[in-house]
Amino acid sequence: SYEDFLKSKKATTNINTGTSGFQKSAVDAYNNVQAEAKDARVINTSLDTLDNLLNKGVNTGFGAGFGLSLQRIGQSLVGEDYKVGDVAGKEAFQAETTKLILPLVKQLGVNPTDKDLDFVKTGAIELSKSEAGNKIMIAGLRLSQQRKLDEANFDNQFYLKNPQALPFERNIAFQKHMDSKPELYTSDSLQQAYDNLLLNQATSSSIITSDEKAPFIPE
Repeated sequence: SYEDFLKSKKATTNINTGTSGFQKSAVDAYNNVQAEAKDARVINTSLDTLDNLLNKGVNTGFGAGFGLSLQRIGQSLVGEDYKVGDVAGKEAFQAETTKLILPLVKQLGVNPTDKDLDFVKTGAIELSKSEAGNKIMIAGLRLSQQRKLDEANFDNQFYLKNPQALPFERNIAFQKHMDSKPELYTSDSLQQAYDNLLLNQATSSSIITSDEKAPFIPE
């Protein structure tokens, strides 16, 4: 009947609209992943430079060259308004380094692939007190950026082979991919380094009795 014909056309239209919506969602997700990977390349370069400066600074002292390098990194990450003050001493150099690292650290744990790195953000105050702590934050950030690059590469390969794939199909495949790369998508070694740092910060004479609060636990 004509009524049945109209119902069948309506059902077909609904299915097409739904599929189009899924495809748009997949395209949007793909573009977001690629944009984050582009930023990750810039951030990784800056993190490598910061790491090198920390190593050189501790071994050779400080000078105008370190301040200039920090300012360039700051302007690439923060913007042209970033200015470096006096970095003639170790404490000032560390403070400037921490100033650049902390905004990035605060973003850890936002992406689903970074939930296991949330402990770096939670412990940022303690980590910012030492050069070793700064290095752990840099390592956590570098791991996060490497995951973004890996995810972008995964999407490129996946959609090349499966151009019509829906978002849930991609997500299932990506979860299997993460499970196959524990060296990238787990943070056990970083967590151990963090725990060791906190342990080393405790004095050897400290004795924690049953009626005392454990150290480094926030109020």
